[in-house]
Amino acid sequence: MVEDGDADEFNEALKGFDIKSYEDLQRQIATLQARIEKTRQRAAAAAAGGASGAGEEAEARGGEARGGRLQPPADPAAFQQWLQDLRDQYNALVSAREARRARRADMARRRTAAAAERMRVISHLAAAGDDFGTRDEDWDAYKSISREADSDSESEAERVSLLQDALREHEPAPEARTRHQLHLAIEAIRAPELMFQPSMLGSHEAGLAETMEYVFKHFSAEDQLLLANNVFLTGGCSQFPGLKERLERELLEMRPFQSTHRVVTAADPSLDAWYGARDFAGSNEFEHWCISKEDYYEMGGEYLREHHASNKYYKSPAPIDNTLAPAGDANVAKEEIVVDC
Repeated sequence: MVEDGDADEFNEALKGFDIKSYEDLQRQIATLQARIEKTRQRAAAAAAGGASGAGEEAEARGGEARGGRLQPPADPAAFQQWLQDLRDQYNALVSAREARRARRADMARRRTAAAAERMRVISHLAAAGDDFGTRDEDWDAYKSISREADSDSESEAERVSLLQDALREHEPAPEARTRHQLHLAIEAIRAPELMFQPSMLGSHEAGLAETMEYVFKHFSAEDQLLLANNVFLTGGCSQFPGLKERLERELLEMRPFQSTHRVVTAADPSLDAWYGARDFAGSNEFEHWCISKEDYYEMGGEYLREHHASNKYYKSPAPIDNTLAPAGDANVAKEEIVVDC
């Protein structure tokens, strides 16, 4: 702007940035360049010091850090000590990080007097002059009151990641029985309890004990006694621990006082049904009870012949009487009666 002759516009622009004159602008530019150069020199010095420190540490530990990975010592006797040192370092870093996070959360929650004092000091320094922050000593004062000890540094995070990779690579794997363990609480009890309380799963079906009591009601007292003394458990689910004792307790509650009952478990519950099917298929009567191709086409795939090992056939209940149907639905009631159930 000055070279083009717009001196007035240039001065107005300087006033907009609170700069008094062109010389003041040059001084601020020189100060900023000096600070940038000083910061660059400090960063270079810190990087050189960190590299030399890492090299010395690696040399002291037998070339530990190479290619971004921790290398174990060649001596087998020193390997275990090296691995233990890695564990100790990792646990110490993780514990310190967790402690800092807990301390920060506590200070944020309680708004301690230390936090209020820091804000007071920062406000006082900022109010001391409009040029606060333009000098290096201002930032030194800020660092002296900052909570640097309570923050997670990037170098620490990198170190934790490096230790994790090394432990994952060199630490011996846990035993298979420990690695594949599944810890259960009440799930081991709730799963078999569904057999007695299906409502826990949202099902409206009756449980095992309710079904047994329903079956007993359809027989005479003598037959009920025979059934209660011949309860037979088979199948894979019958091997649930405590199932037999649970059924005995349920029978004790539903049966009359001082009546007897007996629950027997199959010798091989898992294969018991297969053995029975094998024996039935090997008998001479098996072909007699099989469904022929003509029966399948005539009666469908749901048809089964009744025999000693099959389900029994029960006729459908009689249809509702006409007198019980509404007066306006007489024709509909007649049609329902005609249908063969």
